[in-house]
Amino acid sequence: MTDDTYVVCLSAVEAGYLTLSDVVRWADQQILSEDRPPGWLLDLSLASTSQTAVNLLRAGWRQQVEAHGCNSQLHERSGQLYLGFLFLRYERGDLGTAELLYLAGQKSDVQECGIDCQAFYALLNEIDGGGPVLPSDRLLADRVKQESAPFAHLTRSYLQLLPQTL
Repeated sequence: MTDDTYVVCLSAVEAGYLTLSDVVRWADQQILSEDRPPGWLLDLSLASTSQTAVNLLRAGWRQQVEAHGCNSQLHERSGQLYLGFLFLRYERGDLGTAELLYLAGQKSDVQECGIDCQAFYALLNEIDGGGPVLPSDRLLADRVKQESAPFAHLTRSYLQLLPQTL
């Protein structure tokens, strides 16, 4: 896998876009196609939680970087990819508006994502009955989409890097 592929996969798994079963299925396919699969990949095929899968993918990426160096700047945008994957989950109906805004706010509060966490928390407050922080005649769903659009656009441009599973 390339550096970019690791970053995209990590972000997708961490955001819940790729399920644990997707990742395990991919790991199983990789193991069958390699003569000597690395230990982290063998462990990944046995992972029981998404967080374990994320940790193992990080371990695989570290091994890749140690062996070949880091050729990607995409890791600096992993927070943005995460937000994009959250929005894609929202679009496919996996997340409600409140959950999307809460998770996006949490992530942008602890990692540089190119947006302040308050952008998401202000919208979340409207759901909680606080009303618009900034007066607007636009629907909440439209404003959520507007805030998420740049991240979704970035993420869609890297979807082809996700592992194809059976």
